[in-house]
Amino acid sequence: AAGILLLSKSPHGKEELQKTLVGDLLTVSWPEIWKTAALFAVIGVVHWIFRRRLIALSFDPEHARSGSLRVRAWDFLFYALFGLVVTSFVRVGGVLLVFSYLIVPAVCANYLTPSLRVGLAIGWSVATVSSIGGLYASYQFDLPTGAAVVCVLGGALLVCLFVLSIVSVWVVHMFQSFTVYQSALRNTVDNCFIHDGGRIFRGAVGYWVGRSSYNTLSHSEVCDFRYTGLSIGWS
Repeated sequence: AAGILLLSKSPHGKEELQKTLVGDLLTVSWPEIWKTAALFAVIGVVHWIFRRRLIALSFDPEHARSGSLRVRAWDFLFYALFGLVVTSFVRVGGVLLVFSYLIVPAVCANYLTPSLRVGLAIGWSVATVSSIGGLYASYQFDLPTGAAVVCVLGGALLVCLFVLSIVSVWVVHMFQSFTVYQSALRNTVDNCFIHDGGRIFRGAVGYWVGRSSYNTLSHSEVCDFRYTGLSIGWS
């Protein structure tokens, strides 16, 4: 907030504020790109070498603390590398773009799969497709590049939530249908006298079978119904 107040007094405060928030991707120099890429490659190698310890800290911290793992040292390493990633990319993409890349792909992956490997693939795919979509929208509609990428990432998150809600409803419906179908199988009505129905409710049925299979009506008498004694197959 103090920085925004200071920038408001600057002749180019609006441009500086926009660059701080969403960066200026189209004016980044090649030396800056190669330097950032080299730093990210080194950080990626470090994460790959120590992946077992870092995964243990992330997904099973209680077990890691109870074992021989030096939790504070590895926490310090992780957050130091995290700080390098954030501060190096803020100069290129701005604050909003950095945190959109950090949060949106991970949230989409976490919503769609419990698997780490599949989640990494989903996160990388969401980030890549959103980046291409944002660049295309920026070029096609003459929009700020960083802001366009951030909006496409937000749209990707909404699409992910929509797909998840549709899949969840479908799974619940299929489970309920399967449960009802399984619970209504192989019923037996034997040695019964069902008669004189439909006196109060004229559409009453003596023996009705809806979503059910392999049922048996044996040694029974069904008679004197105003509508019908048997109704089979209606759902």
